Amino acid sequence: MTQGDETDPYTLLLAIDARARNNQLVSDAADEFRQTNTYLSFSVCGEGVLMPIGEITELVSAPAIVEIPAMKPWMRGIANIRGSLLPLTDLEGFFCNRRQSPGASSRVLVIEKGSSRYGLLVPEVYGIKEIAPEKLQQIQPGASNPLAGFCSFNASTGGKNWFLLDFELLTGDERFMQVAA
Repeated sequence: MTQGDETDPYTLLLAIDARARNNQLVSDAADEFRQTNTYLSFSVCGEGVLMPIGEITELVSAPAIVEIPAMKPWMRGIANIRGSLLPLTDLEGFFCNRRQSPGASSRVLVIEKGSSRYGLLVPEVYGIKEIAPEKLQQIQPGASNPLAGFCSFNASTGGKNWFLLDFELLTGDERFMQVAA
């Protein structure tokens, strides 16, 4: 290699790449990235909750809500989201009988399953979490938390325990589907 070759940007990049591959930096980082799942993290009843990002169609700020008479308190009503009416369920109200007042940090998770659309009102969204599948642990039956029966797995990361909300368990629950008071 001549003196001029050492400062050629392409040559320098090739040298850095070779050193990184020898140290397994690139390979290990790529393996770790491939072995994680992406979740949206939010709060419900003071608990950290995760939902697979692929199940969420849209995330919107809490819209104006039109209440519908003779509904359970946790069935907040309907909202107009981009010209479509969306039923809104208050997850705080459903899980811990605490009707939330939508504020600046409240969000609606829009979920589409088949021809049905659901709006889940949550008090706060924390952001995206990448969690390796091996960090998920099955929740033991009889676990005492407000989300019991709707979360099969949890994970501890960042010093916090996160519950993985199973939307199929939620929509399969008779109480959730019976919204009339």
